[in-house]
Amino acid sequence: MIHLLMFIEVDIPLLAAMFLDVNALVIAIMIVTFFIHEATAMWDVRYATSARTVTPIEQHLHSFLEMIPLMGLVSVVSLHWGQFLALFGAGRETRAL
Repeated sequence: MIHLLMFIEVDIPLLAAMFLDVNALVIAIMIVTFFIHEATAMWDVRYATSARTVTPIEQHLHSFLEMIPLMGLVSVVSLHWGQFLALFGAGRETRAL
């Protein structure tokens, strides 16, 4: 169930990027869901280590999987840098919400 929750946490920003105009609001949603996903991943590891032995290979695989949402976020931010800056009140673009 925890993995299904993490899939949903990744699907929300992915679907937003696919079907909405990427603006400051979409980037903010992506940032928030990334941190929620990270918190859920830590919860998953805590649960798994209390229930069974987690091998180094599994730990390494999960650390790789954790970076996929971050790389997606970084890619979107780099393509929409003006809206990312506008999210914090910086840059030339106005915040589009």
